[in-house]
Amino acid sequence: MMQKQSGKFGIYFHWPYCLNKCPYCDFNSYADKAMLHDEITKAYLSELDHVLENIKSNKLESVYFGGGTPSLMKTENVAKILSWIDSRYSLQTVEITLEVNPATVDFAKLVSLKNAGINRLSIGVQSFDDNNLSFLGRLHDSKGAKQAITDARKAGFDNISVDLILATKTSTMETLENDLLEIDSYKPEHVSAYLLTIEPDTVFGKQSSAGHILTANESLSADQFDFCRKKLHELGYEHYEISNYAKANERSRHNQLYWDGSEYISVGPGAHSYLHSEGKYGVRYGNLLKPEDYIDSIQNSGSAREFTEVLSSNEAVSDAIMTGLRRMDGIKESEFIARTGKTFEAFPAKTLENLLRQNMITLKNIDQDRVLSLSDKGILFADDVILELF
Repeated sequence: MMQKQSGKFGIYFHWPYCLNKCPYCDFNSYADKAMLHDEITKAYLSELDHVLENIKSNKLESVYFGGGTPSLMKTENVAKILSWIDSRYSLQTVEITLEVNPATVDFAKLVSLKNAGINRLSIGVQSFDDNNLSFLGRLHDSKGAKQAITDARKAGFDNISVDLILATKTSTMETLENDLLEIDSYKPEHVSAYLLTIEPDTVFGKQSSAGHILTANESLSADQFDFCRKKLHELGYEHYEISNYAKANERSRHNQLYWDGSEYISVGPGAHSYLHSEGKYGVRYGNLLKPEDYIDSIQNSGSAREFTEVLSSNEAVSDAIMTGLRRMDGIKESEFIARTGKTFEAFPAKTLENLLRQNMITLKNIDQDRVLSLSDKGILFADDVILELF
């Protein structure tokens, strides 16, 4: 067994099944396959047992069930997985999240998930406007979204995150304002608000290629993002990552692992992991995509790796910028050095000067450390700024 070191890590379970494929979704999910509940649960635990030997960190920070639609999982299998983990790492203080599609849960299901050990829900509301929900291909309506949040509170969940999608073709400032009023009425601990992105290998991607307009124009998209940010701040939410907002002390502990360079084990079809154990800058690897191939490979060898990538120095730099700069806190130079072995002098001086002059980034001395972060203006052009830096 590898010698463990002080550090935190997370475990992610990818559930690949859903009831229907949303037109904007490019995740590895399938609506046309039989759900192999028990087989995939057995494969999860077998893979996890195999890969835990290779993790350096000793503190389990979070467990996350994502997908797909993990609220379709048998509750007894969720309980079985968490019991298995608890026998190796105490779950007493661990954040344990499960993603929920409102169309797949009722009060009884939510109670059973709470009893199984889930202590945080991420509810895919996307909007409280029926026209928006129909456009996004969601199976629930606004009434179903509200019922899911209400039932989750009644079931005892005191840590709820709600997802919103902004800047769709069917959205307006009025629909967004109404969505945020609903957020205020339910007071979830966390909100994720994403601008609709058109990915190539999706239904929306194909429609976009054919000339269909699916998103709000650039001006309205920027206005919605800015309004959402300001309104959620008024409602007591801290904007801590480009698309994420939290009440005090309610940041997503799992997502922060991705952004600060911590280790994470991801099990399941198409899941991607990052470990410190191979190479100077760590290793990324991804699993086979199809559930049947994943299960067969795990049964045969305990592993389902499709690719393995040992990070180079340059890749470590791009990773640190791409993940670290998404945080509103920015990235400290000391953290950057720990992750890459380089100082901020690794960036071309002219690039930094141009971005500072254009008011896209800030570079400040804080507590005897330099901190690089996006400015309020830079947040709107984050992808462009990040690309310029590497």
